[in-house]
Amino acid sequence: MHWPGSETEPFNRFRLERLLTTRVFGRQLVTLPRTTSTNDLAKELALQGAPEGTVIVADEQTAGRGRMERRWLAPPGTCLLCSILFRPALSLPQVNWLTMLCSMAAADAVEKTSALQVTLKWPNDLIIQSSISPPTSSNWSKLAGVLTETGITGQRLDFAVVGMGINVNVERDVLP
Repeated sequence: MHWPGSETEPFNRFRLERLLTTRVFGRQLVTLPRTTSTNDLAKELALQGAPEGTVIVADEQTAGRGRMERRWLAPPGTCLLCSILFRPALSLPQVNWLTMLCSMAAADAVEKTSALQVTLKWPNDLIIQSSISPPTSSNWSKLAGVLTETGITGQRLDFAVVGMGINVNVERDVLP
């Protein structure tokens, strides 16, 4: 999406690492020009023992997906694609909180960095109004999707991966 006053700038890993003030999230950062799925890679790294806060960022996904295995098309340079590895001390029913918290954080970040007003559509979509008319299903566009996947042993949560695709360089009339 071309936001008013925004300039398209290539992702700069080293700049991001310098700007990070977190102690956990993003301290292990994997950046890729292309991958099948950032979530798949994050789950693979989780099984290999990657620490909580590992973040995977890609410029293109060839096999991204959303809820119910819906495809998430992301040609190069169109979406902010990332997955975050969590190792939370949560019960299995509480894992859904991660989806909501990450969705709310993404909506807040978009609103603070653009002129857009974002609405959360349960359970995992960020939508924006496509036109000025009253809200109906036909005039809202999907700005982003959030997908949480877990690794479970018995009744114990080993890890959760929250993946997000945010349409950032897509014209409004092309948004789903």
